[in-house]
Amino acid sequence: RSFEFSTKKKIIFISSRVHPGETAGSFMLNGFLKFLLSEDPRAIELLNNFVFKIVPILNPDGVYRGHYRTDTNGVNLNRVYISPLIGTFPTIFAVKEYLTEV
Repeated sequence: RSFEFSTKKKIIFISSRVHPGETAGSFMLNGFLKFLLSEDPRAIELLNNFVFKIVPILNPDGVYRGHYRTDTNGVNLNRVYISPLIGTFPTIFAVKEYLTEV
């Protein structure tokens, strides 16, 4: 089913897997997405009132390479939100840019 997007709706941002080893985040997000796409009246109410922006894997290289807390460069991405560099931390940079614009 489709929902109308309105500029009046507040945005809810959800991300997971900034730490690749936290696999429970993927299971939690999967369950949340199944709920949002269900016919549950609570899910319908949420979708009628909010726009969800979701990044399912914030550290894809770390997940792919089997790291536990870091990216390919050995950096814990939770420590770079203040001033991420686009060439070094592109996912964090993109998310921060997006969130500062909305």
